[in-house]
Amino acid sequence: MTFKTIKTSEGQTIEDIALQEYGCYEGVFLLLEDNELGMDDLLVAKQELKIRQPIPTLNDFNKLVSEASLKPNSDMPGQASDNDYVDEDYVDEDYI
Repeated sequence: MTFKTIKTSEGQTIEDIALQEYGCYEGVFLLLEDNELGMDDLLVAKQELKIRQPIPTLNDFNKLVSEASLKPNSDMPGQASDNDYVDEDYVDEDYI
């Protein structure tokens, strides 16, 4: 696999780079993997990032994402976790 290197601009996000370089948000997964970044990592101006060459097709992205077996972070607001349940004894009957 070959790569080209780009430098980020002030205020760019990993999503911005994915759209700019790969043409779709699925490119985020490649950027994170190839640059050993996490979703919480912030980019800084003039940070060097590796971009896969040749650019994968959308079918390639779909395959990569489906093979990744990604799971949501259970600590994220609005996401259910294994510990989310309602104790029926605790629920106020007048609460609607």
